Amino acid sequence: MDQFSPDVILLQEIKKITEEFPCEPFFDKGYNCAAHGQKSYNGVAILSKSPISDMKTKFCDQICTEARYAECITNKVRIASVYVPNGREVGTSQYVQKINFMKSLSGYLEKEVSSDECFIIGGDFNVALNDDDVWDPGLFEGKLVFTGEERASLRRIESLGLTDAFAVCNRHLTDNNALHENFTWWDYRAGSFNKNQGIRLDYLFLSDVAARKLVRSEVIKGFRALPCPSDHAPLLADIGHF
Repeated sequence: MDQFSPDVILLQEIKKITEEFPCEPFFDKGYNCAAHGQKSYNGVAILSKSPISDMKTKFCDQICTEARYAECITNKVRIASVYVPNGREVGTSQYVQKINFMKSLSGYLEKEVSSDECFIIGGDFNVALNDDDVWDPGLFEGKLVFTGEERASLRRIESLGLTDAFAVCNRHLTDNNALHENFTWWDYRAGSFNKNQGIRLDYLFLSDVAARKLVRSEVIKGFRALPCPSDHAPLLADIGHF
């Protein structure tokens, strides 16, 4: 974090109740903290170098029974951190919960997000949107995170006038046949990271106002190579001042 010193950090799966989120180390580095957690599972947080206000932790009372969403205003930007359910296995009740979560989220965004406001939503969506977002499309076809229903649910969110920051900044990866450089998650098993057998599960979606100031977006893969890493690598977006 010190190397990049981002203005805002979105965290998912903090696995702490709100009151136990370790804000002090972030305070020492100049961040304000807004956390929404639950014991042992899930949890999201937003860290910002600017003041945080208008915190919201639900977009639907029936769907948001777990700590999976946090939204606030910071530095004149409405920003949200989301952790979409994994779904466990296609056809299970957990999979249905995942689809319903995404449908409710897209409905909320369609109703609440104005096209002329600066809005950013980012996090672990647990979906690979395109064929080049998995290391072997044939192997993943019809499987969890890559089913047609999951992908359609994420496309509905994107179609609300939101820009996929990484995709719009890195079209050259596909154009130059340099595929599979956009992954954000690698399984801990079978040397997946060293083989680059990964998946892109993390996204930053920007409203038009934010997208017009987008400079670059990249996956910081080096974090995944650190000792005892997360199975996700951070996704960075450089957005100009508003």
